[in-house]
Amino acid sequence: MGFFDIFKKKRKKSDVKLQNLSIQNVEDQVVHQGNVSADVININSKTIEMLHRSFIAFDVETTGLNSEYDRIIELGAVRFIDGQPTEEFSTLVNPQINVPSAATKVNHITNQMISTAPKENEVYPKLLDFLGEASQKKIIMCAHNASFDFRFLISTLKRMGVDASFDYVDTLSLSRKHIKGLTNYKQGTIEKHLGLANDNAHRALSDAKICGKILCNILFKLDEEINEQRKNMEKIKPSEEELEICGYIQKIIRDNGEDVSWIRYRKNSGNYIDVSCLYSFLKFKIAKKGKYIIIDKKSANGLELSQEPCTKSEGGSDFVRVFLESPFDLNILSSFIVSSFKECYKAMNYYLDNGERAKKSAEECIAMLTKIENSEIEGLLSSAEQRIKNNIAIEQEKKRVIEEKQREKEEKKKNKVLAKQKKMPENTNNNESMCSNRKRVGRGIIQLNDDGTIIQEYETVASAVRETGVNSKSIRDAAKGMQKHAGGFCWRYKDEVLKNE
Repeated sequence: MGFFDIFKKKRKKSDVKLQNLSIQNVEDQVVHQGNVSADVININSKTIEMLHRSFIAFDVETTGLNSEYDRIIELGAVRFIDGQPTEEFSTLVNPQINVPSAATKVNHITNQMISTAPKENEVYPKLLDFLGEASQKKIIMCAHNASFDFRFLISTLKRMGVDASFDYVDTLSLSRKHIKGLTNYKQGTIEKHLGLANDNAHRALSDAKICGKILCNILFKLDEEINEQRKNMEKIKPSEEELEICGYIQKIIRDNGEDVSWIRYRKNSGNYIDVSCLYSFLKFKIAKKGKYIIIDKKSANGLELSQEPCTKSEGGSDFVRVFLESPFDLNILSSFIVSSFKECYKAMNYYLDNGERAKKSAEECIAMLTKIENSEIEGLLSSAEQRIKNNIAIEQEKKRVIEEKQREKEEKKKNKVLAKQKKMPENTNNNESMCSNRKRVGRGIIQLNDDGTIIQEYETVASAVRETGVNSKSIRDAAKGMQKHAGGFCWRYKDEVLKNE
């Protein structure tokens, strides 16, 4: 790596002729092709955790840029555990072809140096031993401009009849995304930006070690991003009860023979659950007033489920809320659910037909959304059934408690009446005494004619009112001298008359 600009210049004719001759000799020795692949992986919380635990940084120096005709002349690999380099593998390789002068100018590896180096059939078994589980995709590898290094590794192992499969990340693309403000993203530029020292640039082992340290720096940045993503994912993740509804929706679509691998779920800012296949095709909500799914009016006609109009933000007059008692009520909406999915799936595939870039963009778009594996559906539906049973039990218990409280209330009322009835005979005299006392509480009042002759005496104003029918206020006002008559008579308080006498 690192000599692309120089190597693009034309080689000397003698170098090319010698190389072509040597390649022909090597090709004659090929017995069979191995099955080798290398895939760049997506960065997510799971792969970041794996990289933190361990990874292998890798680098090669080659005779040129073409992995079909050129050969690896040096390789280096460094195992990182918990962010620290722990083991190294490095060797020159004699590929039995000439090293062009253009390559030597960059990596300083000469034909004389490789003439005594081990041949490919000695080097690569040892390399594979060092890589261990990395050749089975169980440990992630990294390289700078990784596609270059892995093209050469794949080509070499295939020629040697080896079967292997690698997962890797590319520190070049990761640096472009997570290290901002650099004029370019050559490994040397990133080294200086991060303050890393590469004492032997353009040599495989040294470059591999620096590549690993660059990845460690990027991982720290990714940790912050992943933590933020986790917070956001928690906000948009449906609840367990909401997932039960999602699971039944997915079951309906799956049982119809459709591809459900792209279906995802998320809770939006309005607390609705969006069911999507890259694009949203269903929406439902669990609100205080109940669970409901939003569907168009036409599809809701004739449904034996409670309905009400949608708000403007839900779609307005063309849509209705259809209320559900449980996820299993969705069964009568199967046709609507499947047709909505098919329409959305068709639109998604139209977008994906734009190529690998579109597919990668779509995968990134849905990466943070909740996915339900088909194997999870049975558990979710069992949970829904248990929830129904629990809700029935809760309602029955509420009803029992209410009835019990009502019985207790009636029992207390009954006991209070009985107790009052039992006490009445014993307290008759007391009651009479109390009544007598109550009679004496009011002021006595005297009814007189205009010459002062007493017509009638009353124990209280109330008794005077009962017998004469004269308003109590008028009697009192007359007694106080505020008016002369009340009911055509004069009135005086008895205690005042006795006092004057």
